[in-house]
Order: sequence, then C-alpha cells, then structure tokens
Amino acid sequence: VRELLRPGVEVMTVPADDPAALAGALEDLADHPGRRSRLAALGQVAYDQRFSAAALGERVGGELATLART
Repeated sequence: VRELLRPGVEVMTVPADDPAALAGALEDLADHPGRRSRLAALGQVAYDQRFSAAALGERVGGELATLART
C-alpha cells in the first residue's frame, strides 16, 4: 500500500499482526470525523488519478503508443 497511497494522507496503515493498532486507528477515525472525511476525499482523488478506468486507459494508451514507435 505504501507504494500506492501515502500513509496518514490518503490511507491509514497498521501492522498486520497488531489488533490493538487496528482498534486504535478505528477509534481515531470514529473520534475525528474531519480526519475521516479528509482521508476519504484524498483517497478518492488518488483512486481517480491513478486507478480509475480513465487513468488506466491513458497509461495503457501511452504505453501502446510507445511500443508502436519502436
């Protein structure tokens, strides 16, 4: 995830084997609706820019154009 989304900006991360950290992160989001909204909004922007059908189509189209020139 760290290669795709920025921890603390677009996503919250916790160690996979740490249920207490997960509970703490969920409590933090429950207690801070503004942070929750910001993460959701920035996560949506990241998705739209990097992973939407339009974004993927542009990247694939660019790669195909590069291959066609070689």
